[in-house]
Amino acid sequence: MRLLFYTEDSSVAWLEDMLSKIGVEIVQCNERNINKRLNEVEGIFLELNGLTDRLTKEIKEMRSNTNRFILVAIPYNEEWLEILADLGVDDVIFKPINPCELIGVIEHMILVRRFHEAKMCRMMKQISIVRLQQREIARYMKEEENLVCELETLRKEKEVLAQELLAVVSKVIELKDYEIHTHTQRVGRISALIAEKMGSSQVFVELLEKAAPLHDMGKVFVPEAILLKRGKLTDEEFEIMKLHTIFGYELLKGSRSPVLSLAAEVSLYHHERWNGKGYPHGLKGDEIPLSAQIVAVADSLDAMVSHRPYKAKKSFDEAAEEIRNLSGISYSPDVVEAFTGVIDEIRELYDWELKRDGIISNSNHHRKGGTRRGENKGHESHRRTRW
Repeated sequence: MRLLFYTEDSSVAWLEDMLSKIGVEIVQCNERNINKRLNEVEGIFLELNGLTDRLTKEIKEMRSNTNRFILVAIPYNEEWLEILADLGVDDVIFKPINPCELIGVIEHMILVRRFHEAKMCRMMKQISIVRLQQREIARYMKEEENLVCELETLRKEKEVLAQELLAVVSKVIELKDYEIHTHTQRVGRISALIAEKMGSSQVFVELLEKAAPLHDMGKVFVPEAILLKRGKLTDEEFEIMKLHTIFGYELLKGSRSPVLSLAAEVSLYHHERWNGKGYPHGLKGDEIPLSAQIVAVADSLDAMVSHRPYKAKKSFDEAAEEIRNLSGISYSPDVVEAFTGVIDEIRELYDWELKRDGIISNSNHHRKGGTRRGENKGHESHRRTRW
């Protein structure tokens, strides 16, 4: 190891003799070239009789020019110690120099140097591995590009298949409860109307309309004893219910499909609330993705106006008023403003549903000769789906 040595005393023979025994070679410098020989050595030893402004400037420049170990020997002075610490000196010993202490510090400096060299060697090996992996990735990407070109003729068929798969995935939720299907479709349409009112791109609007119906996909993993329970859930049951957001995300994430990728985002975050009191992560304000901000309003509205065995059904106007009252608390003010701007279009969705259900109900009544004993009249369902 080579050690750059600067001293304000006249003799260095004592130091050369002592350090040569532990394999250290002294490279002596003077005041004028102290910062010009840093690349020739592995460490720096400054033997000073005091700390002047000139020396302070030299040490500061030295520290900015190199990461090599800097050792200073100086008479004890608390003010000098504070200055040297601020300058970034690695170690200080006091004069008169204790040879044993000096050898111990320099041996430690050698070990630190070897450690950093070994660490750098490992880092270079890791860099080589990363570069090799990058080349492999580039090769794989090139192969993938070639495959994409070969499969371009099948693009239209894949698009049709993707749409069919989305329909199948959506119906998986329907198998839990028929009412969920109509709920999910309305949530998709309402979300699209709000996004369009907010000035979102047409691409985003169309993606959100397809992705939003999958927001409760994770509920297929919730036990039916909880999902279909009448009455209020226990705290433990509610904690399990809350996991549907994570279940849905885990099921949908990682897809190259823009629809499924957006659906994963919506599934994870649609129960987050503007004031940070939602779940699963307690996100607040614009930490919540826009897609989930929008679906939160659409989902809440539809849940409030739909029949549920564990809560009273609200009228459309009551539900809309509650959404507005919770602006800035549970819901994004911008989303609520857009919701208010398209409220007539949203109301039409429910007016059409009521007309359709009325036609179906009358048709079944006349065909079956009225209502069977034990059946509830009207649209009320015995289903116990929990949103």
